[in-house]
Amino acid sequence: MAEQEVENLSGLSTNPEKDIFVVRENGTTCLMAEFAAKFIVPYDVWASNYVDLITEQADISLTRGAEVKGHCGHDESELQVFWVDRAYALKMLFLKESHNTPKGPEATWKLSKVQFVYDSSEKTHFKDAVSAGKHTANSHHLSALVTPAGKSYECQAQQTISLASSDPQKTVTMILSAVHIQPFDIISDFVFSEGRWVGSPEEGEVDSGWRQKVTCRVPGCYPWVVSRVAWLCLPLQRFLKTTGSRLKKWLFLLFLSPSCPSFPLSFSLCSFSPFSQFPLFFSIVFFLPSFGKRGDWIGRQSVGKKPRI
Repeated sequence: MAEQEVENLSGLSTNPEKDIFVVRENGTTCLMAEFAAKFIVPYDVWASNYVDLITEQADISLTRGAEVKGHCGHDESELQVFWVDRAYALKMLFLKESHNTPKGPEATWKLSKVQFVYDSSEKTHFKDAVSAGKHTANSHHLSALVTPAGKSYECQAQQTISLASSDPQKTVTMILSAVHIQPFDIISDFVFSEGRWVGSPEEGEVDSGWRQKVTCRVPGCYPWVVSRVAWLCLPLQRFLKTTGSRLKKWLFLLFLSPSCPSFPLSFSLCSFSPFSQFPLFFSIVFFLPSFGKRGDWIGRQSVGKKPRI
């Protein structure tokens, strides 16, 4: 039986909300996990009339100095964390799987199960819970953080996982953020493998020279993208006011083409459009007003008129 030990290195993190856990086997790191975790737990309390029940909410964050356990295996690894005198316990199970693809067998790992045990009689987060006591919340058919074998997963954005609680009709929400995890195939001690599987606020890609996509969605990412694109379009709109209408015509077609798959230019220009996610919107808002009062599509030039200053 291989000797395994665990370490809590959260004190090394510059983020006070992020924890760092390491599982070592025979003196070598076999699992590393960095993340911030918070649990939103609904629970019932008596109303003022002591007849009706109302639902309150406890926000429980994973704190530093937590007790940690874990083990590593060839295809299965596990991390367990306990805090507040074991009133709360988190268990994360990771699996490595092999799949047949047109390119041949490919292995990936994923977070396959999350279990959160909480004690609603604990007074710091729960105030006079009706069904006070230990409850267990489990994930259901979970397949999260899917990553190619030999890579680590990193995503700064918040991600939510729903857990069904043993407290009747209650669902616990687990919120992960600032995640960097690798439960298998760590080559160097205390170092994540190169070629990290990176998740940005909208999407991520491997930075080891080959590109793959992994979704890491958050509700606030699209306003972020729109604000950046709008900022870039302001100087573009000013440029169009001083540019010939023939150029405006082709720029309009360039931005319109990705929106219309049947449009002839879409096959050649779609991949080059910097706003392929919002092409029709920007074509209408920024380009149509630039064509002039007559909507000049032929590129006529006004003759005998002085330019406005």
